[in-house]
Amino acid sequence: MKRGFSLVELLVVIVILGVLSAVGVPKLFSVIAKSKASEIGPAASEYVRLQSIHIEQKGTLGNWSDIGYIAPGTLMTGQKFTTSETPNFYYVDEGGSRYRGKDVYNNTVWLALNKVSLNDCAAQKLSDTNNAHWKINVVRNGNDRVLAMGGGTGSGTSTGGTGGGTGMGTGTDDPAACLALTPLFVNIKN
Repeated sequence: MKRGFSLVELLVVIVILGVLSAVGVPKLFSVIAKSKASEIGPAASEYVRLQSIHIEQKGTLGNWSDIGYIAPGTLMTGQKFTTSETPNFYYVDEGGSRYRGKDVYNNTVWLALNKVSLNDCAAQKLSDTNNAHWKINVVRNGNDRVLAMGGGTGSGTSTGGTGGGTGMGTGTDDPAACLALTPLFVNIKN
């Protein structure tokens, strides 16, 4: 009586494992990238909520301290704008620092830059704020100021609803792939 497996049986098992790996590994990387990007939605939503209240009450923009926003991660010192850092992202209070106490429109006020590559979404440097993949802009909607979600690289051209949306430009990575990691980001409302 023979014990063990034949060569054909072992080859069949190896082929099955190879096929499962070819399908499963890319899916695993996609899930990992989405889980890393999942911190952006709650951070942006909280910022929009607090900044909207401040705009309604004061009629002007406020910085993170003014509105009571606590960004994810650790505050960084020595930066041009108030900046927070997590293992995967930088969060920048560009507008609140620059336009504090002013009545402004069509300016980026909050942004997130990914420090690490997330699939086809290339890592960004903190100095690359003009090309941030995730942005919140103050726009005019009739006589009201609203915060509009957007993002992308390059020109930042608005292609979505009233006053906001997803900016798509040219870059070394795929901005659509970046925003695909956070599909609900462009739907955050104030």
